[in-house]
Amino acid sequence: ASAVAAALGAGLTRRRPRTARRAVRRELAVAYEDSGIELFDNGKFAQGLVGAEGAWGRYEFDPAGFSKYTEFVPYFREAELKHGRIAMLAWTGLVVPDFVRIPGEAYSFEAVPVTIDAHDAFNAGVGPNFQILIFISVVEFCCAKKVFEWNSLETAGDYGLTGLFPKDEEAQKAMRLKELKNGRLAMVAIMGMLFQNGTVGTTGPEMWFPAGAFEGELGVQAPFGYWDPAGFTKDGDAEMFKRRREIEVKHGRVSMIACLGYIVPEYVKFPGYCSPSTGLAFADIPNGLAALSKVPGAGLTQMLLFCGLVEKGLFPADAARAPGDFENGGVLGVPNGSGPMADGEGRKRKLNAELANGRLAMMAIIGMF
Repeated sequence: ASAVAAALGAGLTRRRPRTARRAVRRELAVAYEDSGIELFDNGKFAQGLVGAEGAWGRYEFDPAGFSKYTEFVPYFREAELKHGRIAMLAWTGLVVPDFVRIPGEAYSFEAVPVTIDAHDAFNAGVGPNFQILIFISVVEFCCAKKVFEWNSLETAGDYGLTGLFPKDEEAQKAMRLKELKNGRLAMVAIMGMLFQNGTVGTTGPEMWFPAGAFEGELGVQAPFGYWDPAGFTKDGDAEMFKRRREIEVKHGRVSMIACLGYIVPEYVKFPGYCSPSTGLAFADIPNGLAALSKVPGAGLTQMLLFCGLVEKGLFPADAARAPGDFENGGVLGVPNGSGPMADGEGRKRKLNAELANGRLAMMAIIGMF
């Protein structure tokens, strides 16, 4: 009996400070409500709440202007914290099952190969999804009264779980800031993961390194190996793969030339005139895309006609040849300039280099534009 009394006494001793804190919060919220004045508006950004601090300074980022509605700032912070916490749990729930599963055939990788499919697999009858929703509803119902009656700048997101909360004021601010930053990052991350799952089918490692029917093709290079996050080749269609490879090679070649055309004129330009009749010298043509505004219409027409001649006449495509291997191609595009390379490994190395450089050039020219 004495042990029970001691335990009850210890519990009551621990409970009194928590009850006192709750009473103070309630009195503070009632004071805000009954005052009739804008006690929330202290003239600071977002009423001085943590969260505007960044790695290189303070950023008062509020493009939608939510912080102007001062009476709702505590509820905005409550919603931000709740969504951030849920997103952090959701991120963990999407990533961990891609590597580890709890025992049981119903939860195995074979039964539920893609994590997001668990939602449908557990949706029958009074199954796990129903139980989860009931549990969440009970928790939310119990918290709703406290949120609406006691919510303030000081109590937003505080559910009384203070066992691990620091006692020092600066440490408390640092922990609040970390929770906000991690929650914001998790909200963005979970949106991206759900989008990937809905479009590609997975957020697991197989998204970036999938098994496919074309692992032995050109372009499978370190460090990524067979990299097809959009799943273009998952249907195993050889004809479609060949067409896409031809498009990739052509765009890569055009991009490499475009990069040269963007960079070289920064240092060297042709002497003389581009259009003697209009007095337009090569030196007067600006670099980059702005050059198109200076080239006369007749000059642009000549370029288009030349491209058509190359596409249809000089280097015709042959379905029997490899993607990008045009008739009359030769070395560096010189018609009939050479025959096939005798060195098989050297040829493969050069073709892989062309693909890698073309991919890099496509990204580079996008950045230059």
